[in-house]
Amino acid sequence: MLLPEEVKPFLCNEEKIVREHAVNYLANSFNRDADIMPLVIESCQKYDEQESSSLFSMATHFTQSETGLHTILEWLEKTNSINAVSFYNNIISQADLDLLKSGRSGFTKAAFTFDS
Repeated sequence: MLLPEEVKPFLCNEEKIVREHAVNYLANSFNRDADIMPLVIESCQKYDEQESSSLFSMATHFTQSETGLHTILEWLEKTNSINAVSFYNNIISQADLDLLKSGRSGFTKAAFTFDS
């Protein structure tokens, strides 16, 4: 069994399948490491968030930070993908309640519907 520290570098691998397997591995280990979601976000920023939105389907239980949640909310407002809306909403719904209640992340301005 690989340790999370051994898998994390693969989250930003240039090959999409490698990134997906890394996220899947960490998600299935129920890891609450706060460093995982920022790496997933970094990967999506580096390669293409729409292409990598499949990573988010497996990343719903990773620990969120204020910065990470703010990024997800910005992407939610800009996306035209119904799948991405679903993934982002799932991540937001799993975020720490105190983080959401603080409003500092921009949560109070988020749009949770998809207009086609």
